[in-house]
Amino acid sequence: MDMIFVFPPIPRGFLFTYHLGAGYIRSYVQNSVETAQFVTNRKMSTPDIVKGILDYNPLRVGFTCYDANYAYVRILARLIKRTSPDVTIIVGGPTATFSAEEIMEHTPEIDVCVRGEGEETVLELMQKDDLEGIRGITFRSGPRIMTTPDRPLITGGRGKGRELDVLPSPYLTGSIPPDGKSGILTARGCVYHCIYCNFSTMFNHTIRYHSIERVIQELKLLSD
Repeated sequence: MDMIFVFPPIPRGFLFTYHLGAGYIRSYVQNSVETAQFVTNRKMSTPDIVKGILDYNPLRVGFTCYDANYAYVRILARLIKRTSPDVTIIVGGPTATFSAEEIMEHTPEIDVCVRGEGEETVLELMQKDDLEGIRGITFRSGPRIMTTPDRPLITGGRGKGRELDVLPSPYLTGSIPPDGKSGILTARGCVYHCIYCNFSTMFNHTIRYHSIERVIQELKLLSD
């Protein structure tokens, strides 16, 4: 298995079973590499989660990291490295974007932080050996922590109002199976500057959309 995606449970749980961001990345890379998403819940013990992840024999483990589950990501990373030290640990998400150097300094088991959007970056991580040439990451190079330039936002060149249609749908590609609770992404970003939210900053205070046709396709699939 090239990479297993994991969204560790947060203290108050999470509304959806599958993480939508990881589903988008899996859909984007699916024609090039083999991936899976390991679904966790608060009822699973930590040893069971670690065993379930390593049962896939992954080359890489990718964690979606928020402030609310960061402490648990650190625990899982340490346990995975203790059992399988050659596995590459990658973290992405908001906390990895804004606190990459702090994460790398305090958690030596984590090898790479993906900053910003992950689709293009993760594909390059699995295809290239020269990490210095990959934009949007913070990584270890011997004793040093290296940071590459930010990666530009995905636009796709399909025109205003459908910029995100270049990204395959996690539902239409089967990366996320429809279940009782499903989230749909109609846009990414925000133009406002709320001090309590980092998503606007994460996407440079801009907003990009899926086309209406794409959203309707997903709604029809999920409603059947």
